[in-house]
Amino acid sequence: MLNKDSLDTLSRTALDSVKRAALIQHSHFPVNAGEVECTSWRSNGFSDSAIYRLATEAGVFAIRSWPNRFDTPSKVEFWSSTNNSFAGETNSLSHVGASNPMPFPKIVEWYSMDTSFGLLLPYANKLWTLCEWVEGKPVEAKGVSKSTVQHLATILGRLHSNSIQVLQASGSPVPKQMMRSNSLRERLELLKTMDYRLLAACDPTEFFANNLLLEKVKHCLAIVLERQPSWLRFLTICESQNRECHWIVRDLWFENILVDERQYFSSIVDLGAARLDWPGLDFVRLFGSLSYRDGDRTVFSGDDSDEELWNDAYGAYTQSHTDHAIESLEECKMLHKVSLGLSLFQWVLWNKAGSIDLTNSDKVQRVSKRIAAICDQVLTAVQ
Repeated sequence: MLNKDSLDTLSRTALDSVKRAALIQHSHFPVNAGEVECTSWRSNGFSDSAIYRLATEAGVFAIRSWPNRFDTPSKVEFWSSTNNSFAGETNSLSHVGASNPMPFPKIVEWYSMDTSFGLLLPYANKLWTLCEWVEGKPVEAKGVSKSTVQHLATILGRLHSNSIQVLQASGSPVPKQMMRSNSLRERLELLKTMDYRLLAACDPTEFFANNLLLEKVKHCLAIVLERQPSWLRFLTICESQNRECHWIVRDLWFENILVDERQYFSSIVDLGAARLDWPGLDFVRLFGSLSYRDGDRTVFSGDDSDEELWNDAYGAYTQSHTDHAIESLEECKMLHKVSLGLSLFQWVLWNKAGSIDLTNSDKVQRVSKRIAAICDQVLTAVQ
């Protein structure tokens, strides 16, 4: 976290940028407007990105940190370019019932005095973006309605289809291409490293001295290891295929999608993992995360099952995506099962490596809850 002095400096720069943006748009902006308070877009995130809320009389804005990595500028450019494509009336998401006309919070260019820093501001060893604040709350997976699933699938299809058109129009050399998926390759390599020795090495202290959680983890890992040979065959076939790839979100958990009071789409709020890859991964991540939560099977508000959740999502997605990049729903459902097992395995590796800050009781509680939920999902999905 930034200290108060550095945060004040950043907020003054942000406020100056908001003023400049308001003036460019010929809107009135009081000189003395603005204050900063620490807040968060979501309650269950694990990336620990710093997000601050800038309240002004010209509107409410978000100041967000990004990792200072080589690929951050391309991700931010993807965010901004895709948003711009939805800004026109004919492409607006409001035509399909969304609260906002764009898929992501709108970026504001950084200014300090008469100097423009573009979309990213280097500050305190991080890169920062300034964007409009988007109201909403994370999707509630438990008891998700049919209409919400169909609505989100339609939005995702529009986003995937439109992102190709955006990058083509921008002159990008690779708006989409036939290639083997990097994410599927990473899953295959991780699955190859799974070993029964991991079970024997599990220690209660790595699971926060929670013996019940430890036993549940070991039980689920044994199930995953039992299925390792068949999963390896499945992933080997999947990874060997050239697929139509373009920019996707990737970390599309339900917690990263905001909805309004109608449970209709408001915004996607995390693009830190975005990259060129197979769009089916977004579909699997989103609707897999909506299928289960906290040990309770998620069903529609009526008597329909998870099977209908997948079927409805797939139908709405393929109708809204012009290129039909996802050819097999059965492959997606199987990939969801494999991804659950690998997710549990990855959390165990992170714990063993000491990647979880055990001094932060809130994070320990959230991580424990996430691991327990994945265990319950594994037990249900592999039946």
